[in-house]
Amino acid sequence: HSQQQSVWLMCNGEVYNYPELYQRYQATYPFTSHSDCEVILPLYQELGIAETARQLDAEFALIIWDQQLGKLFAARDPIGIRPLFYGYSAIDGKIMFASEMKVLSALCSTVHTFPPGHYYDGDGQFISFREISKVTEFSTDSQEKVLSEIRERLIEAVRKRLVADVPVGYLLSGGLDSSLVCGIAAHVLKKPLVTFAVGLNQNPIDLPYAKKVADFIHSTHHEVLFDRDDTIGCVRDVIWHAETWDITTIRASIGMYIVCKYIHENSKIKVLLTGEVSDEIFGYKYTDFAPNAEEFQKESVKRLDELYMYDVLRADRCISAHSLEARVPFADLDFVSYCMAIPPAMKMNTYNMGKYLLRKAFD
Repeated sequence: HSQQQSVWLMCNGEVYNYPELYQRYQATYPFTSHSDCEVILPLYQELGIAETARQLDAEFALIIWDQQLGKLFAARDPIGIRPLFYGYSAIDGKIMFASEMKVLSALCSTVHTFPPGHYYDGDGQFISFREISKVTEFSTDSQEKVLSEIRERLIEAVRKRLVADVPVGYLLSGGLDSSLVCGIAAHVLKKPLVTFAVGLNQNPIDLPYAKKVADFIHSTHHEVLFDRDDTIGCVRDVIWHAETWDITTIRASIGMYIVCKYIHENSKIKVLLTGEVSDEIFGYKYTDFAPNAEEFQKESVKRLDELYMYDVLRADRCISAHSLEARVPFADLDFVSYCMAIPPAMKMNTYNMGKYLLRKAFD
């Protein structure tokens, strides 16, 4: 809360431009904690909710109570990395917010997902402050320049997510995306990482690839195996935490839920870096066969806009279910904005290789 206790903030977030904001307000605002989220208070007091939401380079879901205005504000990051829901009280009709639907279900007649990239203005309106998937003008950069920008921006996205006052771990599937995150982190930190891979105990497809990457970057690697009984045994818990019946999401959540449970029970790690959000930007099986550039972009936009309902939801719930925090370098706002503006014709699979630009950028 502010010094006069007139403004109160509740935030589930990680603010990556915290150092710059702290420097901006250090002389005028009496900081009382080491929380990176505290910079939101002076930012809000100076600029209001709309500009606060725009200026945050962060993964966040936040609520602000302004005593003087007698208003409750809320905002959520443009991709929806952090969960937020709202409903209207069945008793007095007032708006209520929570990070899980189940909290509101007994208090509100209906529960809605708070739209990513929006803020609630305190007067009943949800207003968009950033459409991360919207491209007004495509980049005119050469392919060489594009590759350089992808490389530098992703390195920076990983670098800013390595700052933590608790132990950090890495989910490593052996696929391109998580392998790149781990490779960059190992290069930046110049020390062995702690990596985790998960797979079925019979003929696991991904584990050999993850092991190959782990050996290459000399990480302290853990393989977590599960069987049919483990799968069936955790389905109810996964549905309860994920708050969805979506079959693909639940299926894909099983392994992640199990590996996060293992990490929570067997290590001191509190933060996990993951490889989500790359597919939606650079293409995957569903865009590999796009008939033309326009359809590629349309599908990419749709997938990115819906991430908060599927892959991002899966990662957040499986990780936070075990008291861990997820950080997603591919969801970096600067990185996503640049990559979505790369001409789709350049991203289409005309190279007989999925995600060619991303691979080539890190040759």
